[in-house]
Amino acid sequence: SEFDAELQFDPKNPEASSITAKVNPKSLTLPAPPKGFVDELLGKGWLEATQFPEITFKSTKVELTGADTARITGDFSLHGVTAPLTLEAKFNGGYVGHQYDPNARIGFSAKGSLKRSAFGVAYGIPAPGTTMGVGDDVEVIIEAEFSGPPMAAAPK
Repeated sequence: SEFDAELQFDPKNPEASSITAKVNPKSLTLPAPPKGFVDELLGKGWLEATQFPEITFKSTKVELTGADTARITGDFSLHGVTAPLTLEAKFNGGYVGHQYDPNARIGFSAKGSLKRSAFGVAYGIPAPGTTMGVGDDVEVIIEAEFSGPPMAAAPK
């Protein structure tokens, strides 16, 4: 529940855009977890949130793939390991502001995937030939809306 993201976006040159995101793993929230389960996930073998207090993504390249889609490549850091991560993004729309809400808004959806074991989080991965455990593949799904600076003069 504790995160921050910063978007640098120029609609005239979207490929020059950049995104930086930070997540505090200690802010993990789950609906109705069993007693002690959140502490387990934040502890040894999993997120180790005390030792690794931040999960980050910093884009290194934005490549347009369509009229409203892009591939965003960046450095993803989790559990003390940094590795490339690619997100497929879709522009969902936006506006420059209006008289009742002068702040610009822009929305995006993005998806990607990673192997948690590549980041040193391998606890519980099923042994070869078995299915008992927790899978290695993690799907990243992002729904984001960014609010920009107020317009100098909102249209009426």
